[in-house]
Amino acid sequence: MSDRGNGADLGSVIAMLSGVLEGQQSAQAEMRLMRADIQEIKGVVNQHSLALAEHGRRLNDLTGRVSSLREAVTAYHASVLGHGVLISELDARVRRIEHHLNLPPAA
Repeated sequence: MSDRGNGADLGSVIAMLSGVLEGQQSAQAEMRLMRADIQEIKGVVNQHSLALAEHGRRLNDLTGRVSSLREAVTAYHASVLGHGVLISELDARVRRIEHHLNLPPAA
């Protein structure tokens, strides 16, 4: 800025203010883009949360089914024990299925 008599050059002040205005407008436009990106990300996170909740429900259902299967196998084993069935082979197979599905062993 150059000094003329009693103050700064009016043209320099206007040019400086124009630069500040352009910077502000640019920052506002960038913020609008970021807000849109954040909204999109929130939508994706919500979809993933719903999918995760559904998977949890399915896993709980599967865990219950495996437990009831184990009970049925145990009851079957008790009824056919005298008939020569090797329950240890069946039990090993059930354990492999549980391991493959990352299920905890039933109590």
